[in-house]
Amino acid sequence: MGRFFFVVSTGWLAELWLKSVAVKIHLTNGPPFVNPRPSSSQLTNQFRTRKINLMEPNSAAFEAGRAFGFLIFVLVFLAVLIVPAIFYLLTLQKALNRCSPESRAMQPGLVWLMFIPLFNIVWHFFIVLNVAKSLDTEFRKRGIAADPDPGKTLGLVMCILACCGIIPFLGILCSLGAFICWIIYWIKIAGYSGQLAASAAPPLR
Repeated sequence: MGRFFFVVSTGWLAELWLKSVAVKIHLTNGPPFVNPRPSSSQLTNQFRTRKINLMEPNSAAFEAGRAFGFLIFVLVFLAVLIVPAIFYLLTLQKALNRCSPESRAMQPGLVWLMFIPLFNIVWHFFIVLNVAKSLDTEFRKRGIAADPDPGKTLGLVMCILACCGIIPFLGILCSLGAFICWIIYWIKIAGYSGQLAASAAPPLR
């Protein structure tokens, strides 16, 4: 019985040893071990390749980025133009609102028609004329000493120079002159409006 257990145990140990040897041989002669995780250099090369592909002119990402950049530029450009125009029209509207209804040559809300493209080129002339007429009538009514037809001459020069801005080469100078006149006209109208605000309205009869 003792010999039987010795033989069995010896055979079992031998079998385990043979299996371990077979495993070692397989690992030695088998395919090389491959690290599934890429190295840092491989990751850097992949990042550079992907970055280069995104920067190619024909890639979809490049086209989308260019379209987005153009949209941002248009929005900023429109904001730069529209915001000053809003405050300018608010100044004109406030000046007309401070005139009595009998003195107004136009309704204050009509100044916002300046946002209609092309139409605003002609409409600006009417605004200048009607604002000047309204202010002149109101100044006379309140007995305030002021220039006749306040802002009329400067406003008309501004509108004419703006129209001449389409002339080749000369249009650059005309546009610059129109811009300067616009700033001065805006300041003058704001000053006239301030005079009306500082002066008490005449009592109703």
